[in-house]
Amino acid sequence: MVDCDFPRIYIANPAGLELLTVMAYRYENADRNRNPDARYKPAPQILRLGYLLRLIKEIYHMPGQQIVVVMTEKIKQHFVTGQIPPKDGHLGALTMWLSAPPGSTTTHADADRWALEQPAAAMLTRDGDEFVEHRLHRIRKAKSAAEKLRCKTEIEAVQRAGVAAEWRVLEAAHAAFWGRALQHRSYADLTSENVSWLKYRLDNYVLRGRRAISMSKRYELHEYHASLHRAELLANDNMRFEQERASGNAFVASISAVRTTPRGINPKDHRIELEIQHQPKIRLRKGQHVQIIGGKYGGEIREFARTPSGYRASVRITDGIKSVTLGGPYRWGERSSAEPSFNMAYYSKIKSVLGLP
Repeated sequence: MVDCDFPRIYIANPAGLELLTVMAYRYENADRNRNPDARYKPAPQILRLGYLLRLIKEIYHMPGQQIVVVMTEKIKQHFVTGQIPPKDGHLGALTMWLSAPPGSTTTHADADRWALEQPAAAMLTRDGDEFVEHRLHRIRKAKSAAEKLRCKTEIEAVQRAGVAAEWRVLEAAHAAFWGRALQHRSYADLTSENVSWLKYRLDNYVLRGRRAISMSKRYELHEYHASLHRAELLANDNMRFEQERASGNAFVASISAVRTTPRGINPKDHRIELEIQHQPKIRLRKGQHVQIIGGKYGGEIREFARTPSGYRASVRITDGIKSVTLGGPYRWGERSSAEPSFNMAYYSKIKSVLGLP
């Protein structure tokens, strides 16, 4: 299921995602059949489908991704139903809970009925599954092509009905989820990065991920998106910032002085002095790169010391020194990773590390 205003893919439950993963491996490797008979060679569309399914799995595990949504998991991230875990894993039961009017006394009963009558994952009902097994047995015993074709048609009809039922549940869950009017917050950087990354992969990058260069690129992208996701959370979620501050990975500091290198003197060594508020734990170290959360400038810590009121740090600013102003306090955190550049220098570096010619 895809939203019209944004390339977002909805999957009903984790079992559906796991099924796509299995299909991705089988379809993408279908061309490894050694049979020379052309009739047994897969169509290019099958290989492309395998690649697209693998891409969905890779996107889902990318930190901060905004494209692939597993509905049961996303609902449980935003709501606590009070149901037992098996019912919380049933999309139909979750949908009944979400769509129930305020004060309804039949919510739990309706959720129980859904859980009993509809499969919890992407599969046929028990009756439908038994019907398909019976028809498969008849196909194996059939003596005429007409009888085989009739059984095959009946099986496909049952499967289409099962897919349509799963689709209706997904549509109902989507409507119920967005109908709860959750607080909206825009993560513009993550959204634009997701869209550009997806477009690039769809257009240009149809390689299998087993090769050393491909694995290195995927790792670099993963690290970049992880740091981007963390920066977005720290900038927009006060609770997350306080958690990071309690663990020592973020801090609050004012800029007490700005020291610029005079014109004509190289190398440049522009610095700012930070007065850091006291906190129980802090993990700053010399050489660490920090930045104002939500801001565009930061630098490298050159000196760090304890003071009677907290801590003091000297930060070498690599860019943006003219926009630095005294005052604060500002919220600070570790600087996000730079966007990876896959140019020839990158390939040469990876090849030298791996010992490749």
